Amino acid sequence: MTLPLSRLRSGASLLGITLSPAALARFERFLQELLLWKERLNLTAAASADQVEGLHFLDSLLPLGACGVPPGCRVVDVGSGAGFPGIPMKIVRPDLRVVLVEASRRRAAFLEHLRDVLDLPDIEIRWARAEALGHEEGFREAFGLAVSRAAAPLGATCELCLPLVEPGSAAVLLRGPKVTEEVGTAGRLLEELGGVVESCAIGTLPTTDRCRAALVLRKRRPTPPEFPRSGRRLGTALPRKGEGPTATLNRPPEGLCDGS
Repeated sequence: MTLPLSRLRSGASLLGITLSPAALARFERFLQELLLWKERLNLTAAASADQVEGLHFLDSLLPLGACGVPPGCRVVDVGSGAGFPGIPMKIVRPDLRVVLVEASRRRAAFLEHLRDVLDLPDIEIRWARAEALGHEEGFREAFGLAVSRAAAPLGATCELCLPLVEPGSAAVLLRGPKVTEEVGTAGRLLEELGGVVESCAIGTLPTTDRCRAALVLRKRRPTPPEFPRSGRRLGTALPRKGEGPTATLNRPPEGLCDGS
């Protein structure tokens, strides 16, 4: 007989994470709610419990090992969707002060429902667009860590996340196998935002055949006040002198995404 959440247990162990009985109970309830609501709210394409455990729960734990996350760190999950990666991180690290940002009202309502049924009352949920929160007092440069596993292009994700973190802090972006190419494309914008690539761990997600990357961006200096922008400008580099308004993003940032 297969133990409940066996894929999650074994995968977390391979990541160096031991799940407490309380954490496993929350993950089990989270799984039940996700499978119950996923079609109604288009939450995930995962069709089975095994897929949710591997492709969502385990993937969401990668930021905890990608960089040092200090006790009590204030974490913002940009484009949280069904709660990934913010809720799994909170389940494993109850000390974290997690804010989930979601632009869809229906998905934000689902996150509020999850907060109640998982008994995680100190999670803050904001129904808002991240490009607006990036200019709001209490959010701009107010977090010790930003995380995101949304499907937006890397340049746009960088522009949404980096204005939210304090100088010296980091953003961890969960990406696919083309991350090295993405980093080269978004390099100039990353520099303009005040960030550099600190590390990029690429490998097969435990218990799955999925290649995943945890891209760590370190914020070296404050983000200029014009960022984040909105509309078509989001994720595009500012043109250099003599360039047109649609400058190509082709200069790699400091540091390399070496796949280590």
